[in-house]
Amino acid sequence: MKTKLLASFCVFMTMMFSTALNVYADTDIFATARTTVETVTGHIINISTAVGILFFVIALLIMLVSKNQRAVDDATAWMKRILIAVALINAARIIIPWAANLISG
Repeated sequence: MKTKLLASFCVFMTMMFSTALNVYADTDIFATARTTVETVTGHIINISTAVGILFFVIALLIMLVSKNQRAVDDATAWMKRILIAVALINAARIIIPWAANLISG
């Protein structure tokens, strides 16, 4: 059991290091890190925007369908919160590259 675990760990580490060597072979580490951070933040922003729109639509449906005034008020409050959150997250799409350029000079 221990030998199988050790063998699989060695294979994993070999694959990890060989992949890392291929990735960093022709570019410097900072350019690769910048590209990775921009890609990851772009994906996070896209996913959070889609989820925010989905929740906004759900709150809108609750607001339109509900006959309870408290539910309408709560849905309106949530819609405001969602709009503010999505606006701030999408502002990060502008702020992050600006800050990166400011830091790099």
